[in-house]
Amino acid sequence: MIETSELGPAVHARMDDGKVNAMSIPMLARIREVLANAAAKQLPVVLEGKPGLFSAGFDLKTFAQGPGPALEMLQAGQDAILDILTHPAPVVTICTGNAYPAGAFLMMASDRAIGIRGDFKIGMNETLIGLVLPAFAVVLATHRLAPSGRKAISTGMMFDPDEALRVGYLDRLVDAEALEIERAALPNYFDSMKLPAFAGNKAQVNAGVIEGIKATKMPEL
Repeated sequence: MIETSELGPAVHARMDDGKVNAMSIPMLARIREVLANAAAKQLPVVLEGKPGLFSAGFDLKTFAQGPGPALEMLQAGQDAILDILTHPAPVVTICTGNAYPAGAFLMMASDRAIGIRGDFKIGMNETLIGLVLPAFAVVLATHRLAPSGRKAISTGMMFDPDEALRVGYLDRLVDAEALEIERAALPNYFDSMKLPAFAGNKAQVNAGVIEGIKATKMPEL
């Protein structure tokens, strides 16, 4: 589901559930486990999807099981976002293709989101599939997206990678053939930082969004 390896000083976590990388309860638990283990050692984390896909979003089959499992999954999603926002070292997401809502949430929470060009869609399409976003996702998007990106939430509009860069889902966009070079440069990126200063500045930058997320309530399903 998630295989880890070393990438310089970082933990490189590749998501692949054999299907669409749905943010199911087990997938989210595994992401949190990877983050917790890295946090204990103050290591950066690089979270990457598989070719053509970062994540298809929350697991729709879990929603179909009823309010209990659905709320457990949403809570796990919120907790994973908070884990990223509070991680003491950089968290980088590498978007290797499509990224639907819950995957996009993780990218917005990260310290740097890298994507590749291609015929992919990124964003929050809940309106188009008849769902209402959890409040924590709206708080996160309000802090992370440009105005045009925030406005698109209510319409369910999705973005291609170039548009996703413009509205704030991505921080850097490269051609697919340059991804290996971009990934290989990350150890130097991490080594260039003084981690105590990074952690202190990250805590200040993320204080508002963390407070806002913690103040939200889960929807009534």
